[in-house]
Amino acid sequence: MERFESEYVQGYLESKIDKGVSRSTYNSYVSAIRKFEDALNRMGNDQKYDFKPGIETASELRNELRKFEGSRAYEDPRALIEAVPDDQYQLAARLQYEGGCRRDELATVRKANLCGDGQFDVRGKGGKIRRITVSQKTYEQFTQVLQHQGQIPMHKQSYYNGYLDSLKKASAETGQKYTGSHGLRWNYAQDRMRSFQKEGGSYEGGLIFVSREMGHERGEITEHYLR
Repeated sequence: MERFESEYVQGYLESKIDKGVSRSTYNSYVSAIRKFEDALNRMGNDQKYDFKPGIETASELRNELRKFEGSRAYEDPRALIEAVPDDQYQLAARLQYEGGCRRDELATVRKANLCGDGQFDVRGKGGKIRRITVSQKTYEQFTQVLQHQGQIPMHKQSYYNGYLDSLKKASAETGQKYTGSHGLRWNYAQDRMRSFQKEGGSYEGGLIFVSREMGHERGEITEHYLR
């Protein structure tokens, strides 16, 4: 039950994000929700409420979408990835581009999460499990890394900084604007949307389909990534 309550909170906050509310207004909504959670837990019944996962997921989305004006997608993501100098950083970039993963989700993958046929499971915000599909070549390289070192240590700041530095160098080498690792998630959303419609899917259906693939619940969120 707690999971569903947290998802309702997430949906409510994401609806406010869609409307473009200011940072101060958004923060006031979050503050009110936290006070409401505290009041519910003080009632003394057996039900415990935890809205934190929903707040964190929505807030991450807000930061992801509002940090840059316009599109964060790279003009040529394939060229960018090929220009990444380190093999393991290049693999991480392919996983984000081909699978739409958040960088912290990559750190949750172990050998036990490999499903075969280019698929693996990640654990997102709030403990949500999502299945990711990548090319067989990328999957095989990812499998080798997990077998030898257990995980991609993307949760370590030193490793993540090195990853970002490699993307900056690749951006400069290929003459593209650097937009961070999340730029590859934007490319994923746009490519998946085009693929869905090319196969005969509707625009509205594509919004929902891509949103769920990226770990969101509402189709309207995808429109942010299509700019």
